Amino acid sequence: MFRRDAAPCSRTRTPTTGRPPRSRPYPRGITWPVAAAAVVGLTAGIALAHGLLLASGLVLAGLSGHLATGDRDRRR
Repeated sequence: MFRRDAAPCSRTRTPTTGRPPRSRPYPRGITWPVAAAAVVGLTAGIALAHGLLLASGLVLAGLSGHLATGDRDRRR
């Protein structure tokens, strides 16, 4: 219905080559350490029944999810 408002598909074919365009590499250097810290924080918070550890583990889990997706949704 509103094609002009739809986000462009990243898998569209280029008119000259007929192949999908190459995707850019997303640097994920800090993502795995943050995810590991989130797991450790959540586990320690559950084991020790400490709310601050649980909350910090959840925040780090959200941060690692944000870092894992990168800027894929941002238009330039």
